Amino acid sequence: RPTILVDSLRKEFKEKSGICGRFRKKKKRTAISNTSFCVKKGEVLGLLGPNGAGKTTSVLILAGEKKPSAGQVLLGNAGDPHRTKDSAALGYCPQHNPLWPNFTVKEHLEIYAAVKGMNKEDTNRAIKRVSEALEMKDHLNKPARKLSTGVSRKVCFAISMLGNPTIVLLDEPSTGLDPKGQQRLW
Repeated sequence: RPTILVDSLRKEFKEKSGICGRFRKKKKRTAISNTSFCVKKGEVLGLLGPNGAGKTTSVLILAGEKKPSAGQVLLGNAGDPHRTKDSAALGYCPQHNPLWPNFTVKEHLEIYAAVKGMNKEDTNRAIKRVSEALEMKDHLNKPARKLSTGVSRKVCFAISMLGNPTIVLLDEPSTGLDPKGQQRLW
């Protein structure tokens, strides 16, 4: 059974065209055209392409942040009557950091762990593990607004890994990281 099934995915955006706001005409631009693929448990899929090829749009649709114009996306064991809540667990690291400026790194990790249903003991273990693995221990009590771009990306990646999700979507997770940080991430 596929863990991710994408069938005939299509996404169109309406763009306004014209000169200085005059003669506005809505023109359709296709970001994703008839894309199909499946990913089985344990497999890794990378989307490669130039800017504007629809990679981020595809990830946003898989994450449920955008609706497709056509096609179908199934995540986890969607057709399985014995499916548990945990079997559809999704980890998502978007291209842009979704961090609240006044919350600390530790608070972010605690909040997202609670949303994923983790208990306090597991949360503390996970925070210790990811902060050591990604060399973020010195940043746990810093508010997000004081973090470098690289550390912010590490936090987003760490959030996506909380709860050992069965599906992980990463949209340029290592952007802004130095080579050592990239190596730790991968």
